[in-house]
Amino acid sequence: MIICDHRPKIFQSTIVVIFILLPILFFPISCSLIRPSLVRPPDRSLRIQAEDYDVGGEGVAYHDTTPGNSGKEYLKDDVDIELCQEGGYNVGWIKRGEWLRFSNIHAHGRDYYVSVRVASENREGAFRIEVNGVDATGMVTFPATGGFQDWTTVDAGVVTLTSGSNTIRLISEADSWNINWIAFNTSKKAARALHKPPEKRKQNPRMLVTLPESAFQQAQAILGEENLKKVDTAGPEGKLVRALTRKVHVDELKENAISCDEATTTVPYKYRLDGFLDRMRKPLPMDNGRIIVNDGYHDNFMVEDLLKAFAERYPTITSLHKIGETWQGRDIWALKISDNADIEEDEPAYLFVAAHHGSELLSTEFVLDTIEYLTVSYDKDEKVRTWVDSYEIWCVPLANPDGCFRFFHVTGSGRKNGRDTNHNGKIDITDGIDLNRNYPYRWHTLGERSSKSNPKHYWYRGPEPASEPETRAMMRLAEEQRFIMLISYHTSATKILVPYTIDGVRNPEPSVAWMIGEKIAALSDSYREDRKYKAVRNLYSVDGTDQDWHYWKYGTLAYIWEGPRHNPPFERDRDKMAEGARPGWGYMLDRHAEGPTLSGNVIDAESGTPLEAIITLDEIKTFEGEIHTSHPATGRFDHILPAEGTYHINFRKKGYLPRSVEVEVGREWKTITVYLVPE
Repeated sequence: MIICDHRPKIFQSTIVVIFILLPILFFPISCSLIRPSLVRPPDRSLRIQAEDYDVGGEGVAYHDTTPGNSGKEYLKDDVDIELCQEGGYNVGWIKRGEWLRFSNIHAHGRDYYVSVRVASENREGAFRIEVNGVDATGMVTFPATGGFQDWTTVDAGVVTLTSGSNTIRLISEADSWNINWIAFNTSKKAARALHKPPEKRKQNPRMLVTLPESAFQQAQAILGEENLKKVDTAGPEGKLVRALTRKVHVDELKENAISCDEATTTVPYKYRLDGFLDRMRKPLPMDNGRIIVNDGYHDNFMVEDLLKAFAERYPTITSLHKIGETWQGRDIWALKISDNADIEEDEPAYLFVAAHHGSELLSTEFVLDTIEYLTVSYDKDEKVRTWVDSYEIWCVPLANPDGCFRFFHVTGSGRKNGRDTNHNGKIDITDGIDLNRNYPYRWHTLGERSSKSNPKHYWYRGPEPASEPETRAMMRLAEEQRFIMLISYHTSATKILVPYTIDGVRNPEPSVAWMIGEKIAALSDSYREDRKYKAVRNLYSVDGTDQDWHYWKYGTLAYIWEGPRHNPPFERDRDKMAEGARPGWGYMLDRHAEGPTLSGNVIDAESGTPLEAIITLDEIKTFEGEIHTSHPATGRFDHILPAEGTYHINFRKKGYLPRSVEVEVGREWKTITVYLVPE
């Protein structure tokens, strides 16, 4: 009985304790429902596969600079997707300026550690991530991993994702890298766990092999013509054969006791471009006295031959000028087109220049097409005759002959010039300087963002501003000519870049450069259904460019013209893309004469000699310390004006009384002469 009486008491006491503890035990839970900030939520993570970008196509869901899916996997639009050796798919063949958008990313209103799975064969990769339209990470860089399927995970910092739906945009800041996924973790420990080392794989790069003719026949019988392609002969009397293959096939030949005299992964472009070797061995193509320029891409030797041929064929309207010399002793050539080409006339000057990056072959074709069009049409087209008679038009199809030579004949890479930056006495694949990071204006002001201090980087800016002979050659030409407008051709974003391109640098107001840039873009045809020309400030902020220097130094309306493709199949795209550019650059030549334009000369009132005077217009405000002067040899000045109206133009020179002139300018090219009186 005692025991029986005792059990109910214990049970009753337990029930009482439970009811007392229940509110305490569940108090944190109820509080978390009422006030979430009082209790740390559980760790959460999410992962975005790169290939699962938004629906909507080019310019909405993604921006891709090449047509079609190079990997031919998963989707059928222009994003390049391939099978990933880690499973699933990855996005590859990435170029600078391309981007992917991912919307409806649901998060919990917290900070997240960002990790990105990437790979790059032999170049530094770079990207940034926007969250809801705001740059959240800045530029993130990572070193080459050794292969496009040798994956590594990089930290991209900490970002805040709002509660609910977010939009993520990944923007490439470099060429030639791959991405697998982007991960967001609330736990730093979970983010660190994603740092798996690159997975090594058996490499199978393209290789150039050299072997005797007899061994080649035997090797081709083993591998087949599709796996061992003869591209050239070599050695004394041409008894050696050069052939293209892959590393796996070289290994197979070794297993069959066939050794190559030489096998290298450095493959010059001449061996990859169909028909180039045959063209290289033939004389300059002509057709009834007409110089053929659209027979294929041109190396530095061919470009020089073409310029000399045009100067010889059209001696009354052309003259050939050596404007400089490269590190390796190659000449930099300019062809001047004007009615009295051998004379320095007091006329407005224009410049068309290409291939600051020697591997951008389509850029050279734009300038060669301009030369051909102006010379051939001079006797047939009244408008062309007016251009040539009224202006001095300078054409530099190849600003970087060393880079072009390297690309075709040495390393297969030629963005940079021929400087031996590692000082080993030969030109390696990482040597050289990016000439369009080497101009003095704002050189190195953006740090490592879009030009680099590492000599191996393909954005290497050089040891100091204007350190390169090619840069200095173009600067000397600009000082001599004081170009009113210019186009610097590049590939392949289908954009017209309007100065200033550096973020935070303020354009003059009103901006004539923008007015003309937008018109150039509207008139030009990219011959791409998926992408039209568009005037933009930049693809990304870059310091040390030629166009910003020309604009700041001389007030030149200088445009970087990003062509629609990078070295596309020549027969398919060259002619139509060159023709599509003609209305744009033709408008530039028309605009000066059509007006409103104000030109003139500044003269010493007593001696009658030309003066280099500082010139400003009250109606156009500048903000970056620009000082623009009349030409010292002629006293000439040219101003493309934003609109018709009354302008107040001011002239100042030390030792002379300042002078201001009021001028009414309509839809015309108005010319005045201004005399300054000595003090």
